Amino acid sequence: MLSRCIKMVGCAVTLGLLLTSTRPSAAEGVIVSGHEEYAPFMWRQGNEIVGVGIDVVNIIFHDLGINVTSRYVGPWKRILRKIELGEVDILCGGYITDDRLEYMAFSVEPLSADPTAVFVWHTRVFPFETRDDLKGIRFGEVLGESQGQEFDAWRKKYASVEEVPTSILNIKKLEANRIDAFVTGLYSGLLHIKKEGFPVGLFRSSTRSIPNTCISGSRKNRNISSICHKLIANYASCAVTAP
Repeated sequence: MLSRCIKMVGCAVTLGLLLTSTRPSAAEGVIVSGHEEYAPFMWRQGNEIVGVGIDVVNIIFHDLGINVTSRYVGPWKRILRKIELGEVDILCGGYITDDRLEYMAFSVEPLSADPTAVFVWHTRVFPFETRDDLKGIRFGEVLGESQGQEFDAWRKKYASVEEVPTSILNIKKLEANRIDAFVTGLYSGLLHIKKEGFPVGLFRSSTRSIPNTCISGSRKNRNISSICHKLIANYASCAVTAP
């Protein structure tokens, strides 16, 4: 996955020259942030966000001579608000929704496919073949997260959602039978379960869909959102498929 992302930005110098008139100066730089618990794409390390998403943003803007500052600014919902206000320039990964499109410009080429999964406790497994099997389920959800616009709308109508500020609370509520399931990225969910010291065998997961996670820029900064939109789309056209 990382090798594909790196190849995606292989023609940075040429494209940077094409976008000179719209890019911010190196002195201005850009502030980048992301989810604090969404490895391998992004996670918190001290006062910074690190991960594949940040690596790709660094490559893109380094080739344009623009300084990048990675900054942890708080929980996911607060990050989205700061993007909306223009206090953060770049979000290094997220799903596209109509609400977010109002204040973010998303890259045409996704950062990566990001399969999502339904996680349940191993002693309370239930059949899951179609979406109808999830009707009436009590879901845990991190504040501000989306699991894809269509599924978000369906779940709001046919299931119940209890919001929490962090992913670990979803895991603990699932263990205590206070929710029936939570939905998150398959890779992120498995890594987070292991990080928190829970045996992965205590959980069962079923892949629900494979949406794309994309890099985006705040529409408050027109230069940044233009670069974000154009660069990744054009880098993709220069990329070769990773083996």
